[in-house]
Amino acid sequence: MEPKPAATGRRRRAVAAPTFTEAARREQITTLAIDLIAQHGYAGTSLAKIAEAAGLSNAAVLYHFGSKKAVLESAYTKVIGELVESVSTAMASAASAQDSIAAYVRSLVKFMINNPRYLRLMVEVLTTDALGQRGQPPESGSDTPPRWAALAEAMARAQSEGDLRSFDTRTYAIALGGAIDGVFAETLADPGYDLDRAVEDLLEMFFRATSAAARTP
Repeated sequence: MEPKPAATGRRRRAVAAPTFTEAARREQITTLAIDLIAQHGYAGTSLAKIAEAAGLSNAAVLYHFGSKKAVLESAYTKVIGELVESVSTAMASAASAQDSIAAYVRSLVKFMINNPRYLRLMVEVLTTDALGQRGQPPESGSDTPPRWAALAEAMARAQSEGDLRSFDTRTYAIALGGAIDGVFAETLADPGYDLDRAVEDLLEMFFRATSAAARTP
């Protein structure tokens, strides 16, 4: 049997883990893409614009990501990762499961207010079908729990603690998450929109509808 030909350098590079320099370059391109998408929208952010901002050729950007869609996926993953870390910390410090639901909503909104570029990126993801079905945020990986999972889990714990009545936690978590997305989008459309008031109104509506004691935290 003849020996198989050795893999080419290109093939080895494709399957090898990225070097430190390559990882740093990917991070740079991802961060720049977030800035550009926040300024120009996804449709208005071309691969050429990303390459120009990074001081690279189009081919160099494609070397690291393969497509404009892959750059957006990386940007979305970065935003979701930082958001999950921030929200998880806030939920973990809550005194009860019911309080952790309010902590989820308030910390998520606070994070987006403090990172307006991220907010614009998330709205772009929700309003384009580039990463999947329009209006449905993609998951950042097959092993990543859906975005509503942590909220639904907190609702289930609040039910078991007797603070919330019985209802389908998945449905309510999806609905509350969709309402949050809606107020974010309204903020971008109308800078004068009172986001803080909107958040408290959303929480009041939620707890009035679900609380076993008909009260808000």
